[in-house]
Amino acid sequence: MNQPYKILHGTTETTVRVSPLGRTMHERVSEPADGFTHALVGDSTAMHQLRSNLRGLTAGDSSVILLGPSGSGKEVAARAIHAAGPRAKRPFVAINIAAIPATLLESELFGHEAGAFTGASRQHIGCIESAGDGVLFLDEIGDMPLDAQSRLLRVLEGRCFRRLGGYGNLPFAARIIAATHCNLVQMVDEGRFRRDLWFRLAVLPVRLPPLVERTRDLPQLVLALARELGVDVRFSDAAMLRLMRHDWPGNVRELRNVVARAAHLPDPMLVQAEDVAGLLHPLAESAAKLDIGHDARMAAVERTAILAALGNNDGVVAAAARQLGICRTTLQDRMRRHGIERQ
Repeated sequence: MNQPYKILHGTTETTVRVSPLGRTMHERVSEPADGFTHALVGDSTAMHQLRSNLRGLTAGDSSVILLGPSGSGKEVAARAIHAAGPRAKRPFVAINIAAIPATLLESELFGHEAGAFTGASRQHIGCIESAGDGVLFLDEIGDMPLDAQSRLLRVLEGRCFRRLGGYGNLPFAARIIAATHCNLVQMVDEGRFRRDLWFRLAVLPVRLPPLVERTRDLPQLVLALARELGVDVRFSDAAMLRLMRHDWPGNVRELRNVVARAAHLPDPMLVQAEDVAGLLHPLAESAAKLDIGHDARMAAVERTAILAALGNNDGVVAAAARQLGICRTTLQDRMRRHGIERQ
């Protein structure tokens, strides 16, 4: 909506309102002030279109798949769909497929009975059962192994499931919202994702724009993230322009980290342009200031890149490896070399 942000010129503070190109003030005010406006911040054309698309998905039971890069707000969008729909008072259960080892995934999804496998000392209720007739959010669905994809497909087709080690079928009534940063169409062509599951999930596909496509939303996002973090941070106009020139590989999650770091500056109420490089690449900036050899600097830069990728992806090694463009085992080897432990 029409949310102001402050620009500092020396000791003078000016309140400015940003309007998307080609959109009048009246048109922006006319947008419904609902949960989508609150959760998905921004006045850019891309965000207005996204909120409009999501509002059309709240009713009904059809599966939704949210497509977009890591950190672009897919879970926020899924929760907004749930909160605005008829299942709002029913459970919202989220599971991050990429964060769960393949050997444990089916147990987390379907649950298990006591004695179903070694170490299963008691019954475990899985995410599918916990969701009941609410919403089941399957984040990073592209990381699901093929055998688990087959079982999930049977659940979606038969609307029932069975706990591991169980005998009776249980009803499945939840609405599915899936999300991925992967190109699932390409994965289908390569045989890495089931075509029939793709068609089951992609009834209502929605693309979330990366932050680099909506940098005009940065002032509002900074304010919203500062409120969420409980800090008071203000960027000068020159500093904001520096942020707008960044490519934001970690998207809104990366911006959240920048705001959190800015709160620890000596003067967080007046973040200057020269502070931005250190906020975006804090460890690389520190290494550059040290009088150390080339190899040590390169090692510091590599370690910084790894830590940044892990931070941008909630510590998920597979997702961080994809961002860095290396394989998972290579990243794990580099983490051991730099003494970085998986959290």
